[in-house]
Amino acid sequence: MAGIATIANPSLQYLMVRAEFAQQSFEQVEFTIELLTRLAKSIVAAVKPTFKRWAAARRQAVQDRMFWELALTDQRLMAELNAIKDYAESRGTGYGVAQSRRERPRATALSCASSASSALLSGS
Repeated sequence: MAGIATIANPSLQYLMVRAEFAQQSFEQVEFTIELLTRLAKSIVAAVKPTFKRWAAARRQAVQDRMFWELALTDQRLMAELNAIKDYAESRGTGYGVAQSRRERPRATALSCASSASSALLSGS
């Protein structure tokens, strides 16, 4: 276009060149935005399952902590949790015997108790 502007009307040459540069700049920005959009979508696709697993684990930990605090106030519930834990350890599905109470995470203890209680209920 600049060639046409120079030949047809020299006074429009500057404006035509500026318009061409603006168009090229717009195309570059548009391309960059598309690249960044694709990158963001791929990052979200990679992080989303990890975040969902983290959120589920966090939710379970909060529920476990609430259940543990309830068990601390009710001796019957604590006795049942201990019985379930002992049963799970005897079957080899619970904690190792060498672990101390401080090393045992509560979320795992409750998950173990939950699986052991379902095993007790099913009679296996």
